[in-house]
Amino acid sequence: MSGAATTLSVVVGVYYLLAGAIKLSGIPQVRERAAGLNLPFERYRLFGVAEAPAGAGLLIGLFVPELALAAALFLALLMVVLVGLHVRAGSGAGRLLQAVACSVATIALTVLLIAT
Repeated sequence: MSGAATTLSVVVGVYYLLAGAIKLSGIPQVRERAAGLNLPFERYRLFGVAEAPAGAGLLIGLFVPELALAAALFLALLMVVLVGLHVRAGSGAGRLLQAVACSVATIALTVLLIAT
């Protein structure tokens, strides 16, 4: 794994691990985000169920490269779905930009992992 892939794996892995944990927490801000996407909280929480272990998979993938690639591919697909949900819900520019930025970082990581 290249230095760039390692660095991006750590950054993206920690981000998704924390983002998933926050979604699982059910704090009021998370419930508001779910409502903003026109999703019941129980469904929105499923993103956390997916993100947290996939983020952990990226970190463990530093030692098991195949796991890093699988987690990155999964997260890239998940983020495409999330961007679509933001577009469908008419999310503000800030929320949409955050989802797009996470998608770009995850897709870039996936490309790096495939290339190395």
